[in-house]
Amino acid sequence: MMTEECQQIIDLLHCEYQLFIDETDDKRLLATWQQWREEGEKAGFIPLIIVPDSTLTDMLEEFDPTSFAEDRRQMICEAEKLDAQALFARYPSGDGMTGEFTDTMPNDQFCSWWHDEEQLCKEILLVKIPTRNPWELAAWVPMGGFNSCPSPAEQIAVFRWWYEQYGAIPVAVTHDVWEMSVSRPPQSDEDAEKLANEQFAFCEDIVTQGMESIRALASMLKNAPVWYFWWD
Repeated sequence: MMTEECQQIIDLLHCEYQLFIDETDDKRLLATWQQWREEGEKAGFIPLIIVPDSTLTDMLEEFDPTSFAEDRRQMICEAEKLDAQALFARYPSGDGMTGEFTDTMPNDQFCSWWHDEEQLCKEILLVKIPTRNPWELAAWVPMGGFNSCPSPAEQIAVFRWWYEQYGAIPVAVTHDVWEMSVSRPPQSDEDAEKLANEQFAFCEDIVTQGMESIRALASMLKNAPVWYFWWD
């Protein structure tokens, strides 16, 4: 039976969807996402995995389904006025947190739909977002603007920059996480460090509460097909 939180998200987005309940692993979820991704390139939609919970629906309560299309348009228009490089300069720099490169395997695993290391979240949504622009997915699930998490418009601007530079597209969102699939990750230490500084500015928690230094993060980003962002 679908939860109230899941129904609220569906009512807001008004998109075609598939609901995954009590999955024992994520193979079917990822296979369906990949199939929809290939279909969407021709049909004009992008699949997005959403992990519903009460915190996310509380964030979305400010949006009325009858005016949500206009709200999205305004967020996208606001993002078009923003420059990603200027945004990075506004957020914390990694001075004093450079650290050293490490012998770290590139990140290639998604984790946002796992309740813990052994159990998937009970309810997971896969929706078809009707846009050809991956960065606009941040307007469809407008989490953010809390603590150090950038606003939806800022997320859109940054996601567009990373799509243009690295082929990064959002795959999954929760109330405090974005995960992205990357087709052109950095190949050198220098390029990975540049990206790590951008990601630290965008989401400092992945360093301060995660990798502990810019170059440790860069070591994981080099050749990595998956990016993870989490805000406390």
